Amino acid sequence: MKILSVLISIFLLIGCTMFSIAGNIVYEEEIIVNNEEGLAFISPPELWNQTYGDDYYDAGYSVYQTSDGGYIISGTITPAGSTYTDILLVKTDSNGIAEWTKNYGGSDSEYGYSVQETTDGGFIVGGYVYYYSTNKGFVYLLKTDSSGNYKWSVTLGGPELDEGFSVQQTSDGGYIITGFTDSFSIGRDVYLIKTDSTGKLIWEQSFGGAGTNIGNCVKQTSDGGYIIAGYTDIYGAGGSDAWLIKTDINGTKQWDKTFGGSFGDWADWIELASDGGYIITGTTVSYGAGAQDVWLIKTDSNGNEEWNQTFGGINSDRGEEVKITSDGGYVIAGITGSFGAGQEDVYLIKTDENGDSLWTKTIGGQLNEQGHSVQQTADDGYIIAGETLSYGTANSQDAWLIKLRWGNIQPSAPTITGPNVGRWATYYYFNFSSVDPDDDNVKYYIDWGDGYFNTTDLNPSGEKVMVSHLWRLDGTFTIKAKAEDQFGLESPETEKIFKVPRSREINNRFFNFLRFNPNLFPILKRFLQQFGL
Repeated sequence: MKILSVLISIFLLIGCTMFSIAGNIVYEEEIIVNNEEGLAFISPPELWNQTYGDDYYDAGYSVYQTSDGGYIISGTITPAGSTYTDILLVKTDSNGIAEWTKNYGGSDSEYGYSVQETTDGGFIVGGYVYYYSTNKGFVYLLKTDSSGNYKWSVTLGGPELDEGFSVQQTSDGGYIITGFTDSFSIGRDVYLIKTDSTGKLIWEQSFGGAGTNIGNCVKQTSDGGYIIAGYTDIYGAGGSDAWLIKTDINGTKQWDKTFGGSFGDWADWIELASDGGYIITGTTVSYGAGAQDVWLIKTDSNGNEEWNQTFGGINSDRGEEVKITSDGGYVIAGITGSFGAGQEDVYLIKTDENGDSLWTKTIGGQLNEQGHSVQQTADDGYIIAGETLSYGTANSQDAWLIKLRWGNIQPSAPTITGPNVGRWATYYYFNFSSVDPDDDNVKYYIDWGDGYFNTTDLNPSGEKVMVSHLWRLDGTFTIKAKAEDQFGLESPETEKIFKVPRSREINNRFFNFLRFNPNLFPILKRFLQQFGL
């Protein structure tokens, strides 16, 4: 074999290029795909973000996708030149561009913590009005038409400080509100208010005692009653504990449950789970990895805990709102001091139906950002409302709306079609194709197995991309390929074997050529005679 290699080298050096190579090459398709199965998930990429507000303190506390595909945001705004806040209401199109912006308020401070589109196409806002001169306030309910024009507002409560944090339109067209009241007992109590469709009080209930008890979120249940999530520092294991209260249709308590350890724990949001139970998010000091952690609790229909999960790092991380997603899992919006770019960042956590994390995402700049509200959108993406210091108006805090596209799923392992066997120094063509479940464009990373690599441009999902390559040596080569979508998520790897054999036919033709042309290369002839050839 060494002699043959020397002969071929000499032959090439002296310019023997006068013969052609012939033979029967068999072309087959043999695709070898690796054994990795299943889909990988990464946090969905941001599509856009928008800021809203004036030159001082503005925040978005609640967001709701409207029937036209846009969004309604409620929060607070500090008008230019004022030291008091007004309710901020912003209606946007599907890209977050403001269609109209409204401020509602007077000479004191108003806060809009909760918003919902109502059955008449307008909006209901729940919050409170605070009077600095007396340190007192009322639950505040504001109704607008579809263009944000004021229709009516009511204040509800007693002679002391009462605040509202959550409102929902009920099945009878009226409204249910929860918050707290200082007006009806020796302590601060959970406050539950039922009104008719015009905001007129039907009944009110309070729950608590001598300590501090807060209702942060209320939902109407399938039996016509109500479920409240909040916290209490007079019941439970110690410190403050998350508190779940179930009432009948008239607000009479049917049962309550507490959750927590010996430190401070609380619930901020509740949703009705598909199995009749409840999913709750909030914050825990008693459990988890850090000073505070995002807390997710699942209960049965009677409020008995089925499981709980914590999320976060060594610093303070808080859960503000949870929603059930189309896959049966959950998405949580909150605030993280453990991760991200700044002092605090928006914290988004996606889990499966058991509360196990599928992905997390932080959003923010070098300063402070907070996420207060989240909803899965009609396109399976996510909309988040909060506040930002890093973006928007310089040196001031703005209300912030962030749109994420649907969850990114990895492309399929690419198929490789082309020959299995070939000659060296000859170009061969191969097709690469991968399907992206999100219909993202994909590119291909190709390792030809001989030290050479290719990266293609982005191409439509499922489209065959033809790439050529030649091998300069004989041997067996493993072609490896991966697809990557436009957001950087890679597929599993595919392998295909390509062989460049030493051809006996090539060797025979070489020697036959020399045999019938003995005097063509006299130097080579004498060299061969030394080896008896």
